[in-house]
Amino acid sequence: TGWYAVDVRNIYLRAGSGLSYTAQEKDSITAVEIDASTLNAGGIIVDSGTTDTYLKRSAKAPFVAAWKAVTGTDMPVGGRSIRLTLDELDALPTILVQLRVATHLNRDDTQAKGRPPGEVVTGMASHVDETHPTDVLIAIPASHYMTRESKGGDWKLRLHFSEGDDSGGVLGANIMLGHDVAFDLDNGRIGWAESECDYESISGNMADASR
Repeated sequence: TGWYAVDVRNIYLRAGSGLSYTAQEKDSITAVEIDASTLNAGGIIVDSGTTDTYLKRSAKAPFVAAWKAVTGTDMPVGGRSIRLTLDELDALPTILVQLRVATHLNRDDTQAKGRPPGEVVTGMASHVDETHPTDVLIAIPASHYMTRESKGGDWKLRLHFSEGDDSGGVLGANIMLGHDVAFDLDNGRIGWAESECDYESISGNMADASR
């Protein structure tokens, strides 16, 4: 079809640690009670050409409820400016998106299998879903799902619940920030890894390789 479709198995909110990708204890993570079949109906695609992320309207109520449970405050309205200090931004929850892993990888011996139940493996869902430990887990801190609108501290939520029940959704470029994302053209698959963003190391290795 030309689109890279993914299956979102679960969405979670991790309390605090808004700018951190470091995995936290399981009891700080709250699942958003969204039925996966409903969420994925119509297909969810990854599109780097779409700046924001768009989910179904029916996902809004459970997401807002989970946000309230985690933060004790109302969730910002998508596209509407709110005033936040950097400390307040840091205190917002991290959104965790669990993607179903490719079927053949679920059968193989992978990094998460053979480890104690609940052990954290960076980039995998082992500590939030022991039934599907090799699923991909993407961490989206507040600095990625909120964008600064002014130097005075105005921010906007870039997560929208605007899609109809059969129209699917889009994981946009803000989901991809902080990750190395490999688009496998031959097999129609996507690989995700948290990026170290170490430009000096990368450019140094490139320079060495060119000598």
